[in-house]
Amino acid sequence: MADEKNPVWKPKDMDENKPVMMEFTQMEPTAEGDGQYGHWELYPVVVTAANVTDSNKQLIPNYSGEAIFFGGSSKISTKIVKYLKTGVMSFLVDMHPTKNKKGSYYPLYVLKTADGEELA
Repeated sequence: MADEKNPVWKPKDMDENKPVMMEFTQMEPTAEGDGQYGHWELYPVVVTAANVTDSNKQLIPNYSGEAIFFGGSSKISTKIVKYLKTGVMSFLVDMHPTKNKKGSYYPLYVLKTADGEELA
């Protein structure tokens, strides 16, 4: 078991209205690079009640433990990394489906500190 890689947590894997607590274990990424969709960074985190993906691309629901945060180019990932750089190490991330003007649903992410303060 010790040889297995930690699963990856991505905001897009969240269930609606089911907040995930995420705590960074360091402020600097363990890896970073540039890909087809822009810059990305990997950070070690500890998550609580999160959907994560293992190294075989299988979804593990309601996982709590060590994981890797994929900080890609999505708005929520960019926002999390921005606040991490200011010293905020723990986040509560929530996702609510929201309807746009055309009637389609999209995820609206709400980001809070561990103390419950909403981050703009």
